[in-house]
Amino acid sequence: MKERLQLSLVTHPNGYELTINGENFMYFNEAELLVGFNARIGSGKTEPMDKGNLLYMLFEMMLGQHYSQNVDNLQKSVSRLETEYRQRIEQLDAQLAYIKAAIATYEELKKDIKDTSALSKKMAEDYKKACQPYDEYNRRILTLESNMMKVESKFNHLTDQADAKLTIIESKLSNIEKKDSLLSATSDMLIKKIERKLK
Repeated sequence: MKERLQLSLVTHPNGYELTINGENFMYFNEAELLVGFNARIGSGKTEPMDKGNLLYMLFEMMLGQHYSQNVDNLQKSVSRLETEYRQRIEQLDAQLAYIKAAIATYEELKKDIKDTSALSKKMAEDYKKACQPYDEYNRRILTLESNMMKVESKFNHLTDQADAKLTIIESKLSNIEKKDSLLSATSDMLIKKIERKLK
């Protein structure tokens, strides 16, 4: 015949003390006492257990082997999910590290672009300053060209006037030469007449 368990229950001001075969267990309310009593008496186990293990033993005792297998499967699923969760976290950490590196690269590129933009602006200002003498020279050249065109126009006008006067002078010279020839011929003729009369 199976030996009976030695049981005793003592009420204390702060809870209940259950003794099973000389092992004492303390429970602080009736619900914990009921769970502890059923789990330990049903399973026959008296080693120390936390509340989770007590509830597990109670449900295993109440629902039988099928429940135990389901719990095992559930625990395996939880373990698998925990593994997948850790893997996902590692992947996320790797992606986060990649994103941080990309952000750092972006910040560096942004700084380079800012520096390049500032340099381009300075170069544009320096170019503008460098172009100022060129603009002044170009203005002076244009002024000189304009003055040269005016001088050339005046020279051409004076040349035209000189040509016209030269033409008039040449015409007068031609008239004078004709008159001189005519006078010379007339003079020769008169001299010859006088010479003939004197003879």
